Amino acid sequence: MAVRRGAQTQTEAYWRREFRVHPEDIEAIYDLMLEDGRPRTLAELACQIIARHCRREAQARRPEQGVIYRPREHYAVGQLVIFPALDYAVGEVVGERPGQNPRYGPFTVISVRFEGQEAREFAADLKVPHPLNDSPDEIACEEGEELSPEELCRRYGDAVHEPLRAALLRTPDFVCFGDEWFLRGLLPEVHVGHLNLAEAVIDVAGHPLTTAEILQQVELATESKPGARVFAL
Repeated sequence: MAVRRGAQTQTEAYWRREFRVHPEDIEAIYDLMLEDGRPRTLAELACQIIARHCRREAQARRPEQGVIYRPREHYAVGQLVIFPALDYAVGEVVGERPGQNPRYGPFTVISVRFEGQEAREFAADLKVPHPLNDSPDEIACEEGEELSPEELCRRYGDAVHEPLRAALLRTPDFVCFGDEWFLRGLLPEVHVGHLNLAEAVIDVAGHPLTTAEILQQVELATESKPGARVFAL
C-alpha cells in the first residue's frame, strides 16, 4: 500500500466544512451555459463544480506545483505554496517576518506573491488550532482507491447546493425557474403576444399542454436553443 498526501476534495470535511464557491466557479458555469445554451438544475451544477474542484486540486498537487498551505507549517522564501481556499492558487513566498499577536504566541507572517497580484500575508509556524490545519497531511491509499467526481457528488453534493444557490442568486446574470438555472442574456424575448397565443393554443386543445407542445405553435427566436425557449416560456 502506497502512502501519499491525500486529496482534500476526497474528504467529507472539505465539502461540508471547507468548501466555498469561488468567482472562478461562477465563470465556469457561465462558460458551460454559453457553450451549449442549455439550462441546468442546481444538482447538475453542483456536480460540475465538484468535478472542477477535483481537477483544480489534481493539477495543483503535481509535485512541481508546491505544497498545500497549512498555518502550522514553516515555509521558506522562494517556496511555492498552494492555497485551496483561494481556488488552488499557487504563490511564491517572497518574504517573512515575526508575527505580533500575544494571543497566538510566537509565529511567522509570510508574504506570498501570486501571479498578476500584489503580495498577500499569511500566518505560518502557528501553534494554536486553526481550521486549515484539520485536514490530514497524508492518507494511506491504494492505486485507484480515490472516489470519482460522480461518487463525490452522490455523497456530498447536497453540501454544495446551498452555497452555490446563494452565489447564483447574488449574480444578476443568472435567472432561476423551478430548480433550473440559466443565463438571462441567452433567453429569447417573450412578449404579451406570445403569451396570448400560448393561451389560445391551450384553449383550442381543450386540455393541458407541455411547454414543448405549446412551442410547436408559438414561435420564439429560432437562434435560441430548444432548452432556452422552453425555459423562457
